[in-house]
Amino acid sequence: MIAKGYSGEDLLDRFRLAQKQIRPAVERMLSDAEKAALSEIESASYNDVFGAEE
Repeated sequence: MIAKGYSGEDLLDRFRLAQKQIRPAVERMLSDAEKAALSEIESASYNDVFGAEE
């Protein structure tokens, strides 16, 4: 945020806004991970991510 030119009160406001967005994002990630583990949604396999072992 500093690199983007924010400073003073504007920097604090931006930081507080970003901080408030962390918990909902983590909760969504945990929910998606649980759904993937239960095969309720499609997800990438180990081989999709890292490729087949040669």
